[in-house]
Amino acid sequence: MSRTLFVVSDIARTGAGRFGARTALEDVGGTVRLTYDQLWTSVQERAGALRALGLAPRDRVLLFMDGSPDWLITFLSIVHADLVAVPIPGRTRSELAQAAAWYAGTKACVCDAPNHDAASRLPVAHCLRPADLTGTVATPMPVTSATPDATAVLVFTSGSTSKPRAVALGHDNLLANLRSLLAIRSAQDDEAMLSILPPSHAFELVAGQLAPLAAGARIVYAGTLLPNRLLAALRARAITRLLAVPALVDALAREVVDTLAFDGTVAPACRGLDSRGLASSFRRLPPPRQAEVRHAVRACIGPSLRNLVIGGAAISQAWADLLLDVGIEVDVGYGLTEAGPIVSVGFASECPIGSVGRPLPGVAVRVDPHGEILVRSDGVMQGYVNEPAGSAGALQGGWLRTGDCGRLDDEGFLFV
Repeated sequence: MSRTLFVVSDIARTGAGRFGARTALEDVGGTVRLTYDQLWTSVQERAGALRALGLAPRDRVLLFMDGSPDWLITFLSIVHADLVAVPIPGRTRSELAQAAAWYAGTKACVCDAPNHDAASRLPVAHCLRPADLTGTVATPMPVTSATPDATAVLVFTSGSTSKPRAVALGHDNLLANLRSLLAIRSAQDDEAMLSILPPSHAFELVAGQLAPLAAGARIVYAGTLLPNRLLAALRARAITRLLAVPALVDALAREVVDTLAFDGTVAPACRGLDSRGLASSFRRLPPPRQAEVRHAVRACIGPSLRNLVIGGAAISQAWADLLLDVGIEVDVGYGLTEAGPIVSVGFASECPIGSVGRPLPGVAVRVDPHGEILVRSDGVMQGYVNEPAGSAGALQGGWLRTGDCGRLDDEGFLFV
């Protein structure tokens, strides 16, 4: 990733120059499609419209939307206007959205139609939809006046405690973590990411939104979590990479097994097997039958998917092995919002069982005498909003105290 990126919206600016007419964002139905040129134009236009409201630099804007092309355009517009994005998941309950808006001190909210009812009751001066920021007479924002160390986003997280906190991440934090990730995970020209996780979470924001965009990939927004529709999207949109949590992997696998059992490719009894049982059953098949099953699985998911990135929790080794059997490499890892968020990554096929990979380049990890994992990098947060004592407790001597226990082996693999 270019070292000429100083603020997050530079990803869209440089993308327009590097990738131009290449598709950047689209929805799964193909009704919305933006090139990198169009994305940058939209970012500038919406940023100008936001500043025309009278918002001052570093004012906070609640982003209350489901994942979509509009979500990413609006996020980039907010940070390009030298404002601070405060994303919360779409369909957040009204009382929780109000608490988030009050706690973060937001001055405006941008919402989509499904969240407009709850957003209209928020304590903000401006409640807008993306369409309100489009086609206005506002002057497009020039290259942003934000500085690299300015806060770009506040991300709510419960972390290892029961109390939600707002983590402040600067432009430099996000870009440092992004550079570290892209140093070991490059994209091919045909790269297409299916976006299904909430982009209000730091993992999806960095790995599922900013990383594909910085690499010139195509982001396809699924708009659903129904397994049969996700499988159809994998096939129809030529998806090469997918970010998911283990529960969603399990649901997708069940859909595939049900399909194969229905058409007689596998025995009906396979529907009741867990991942270990399925792996054992597959390996007992003679090679010609294994090839037949692989072909049938690929017919369900399409030929293009080659990488599955797991976040949120550990995936079973059996699932990782089965996926590798059908040509899908599984990325495991570890991170937390406070670390910007990604700490370690590794291919499951290359990691010791139970490991979450090695620390990213530029990320230092050590384990203190009590077994707590400590992290130091340029991606580590600025601190917790409104919590100086909590920030001081988490950031000590240049290290982030994660609150997680783990160990490092002699080859540098991290175990949590």
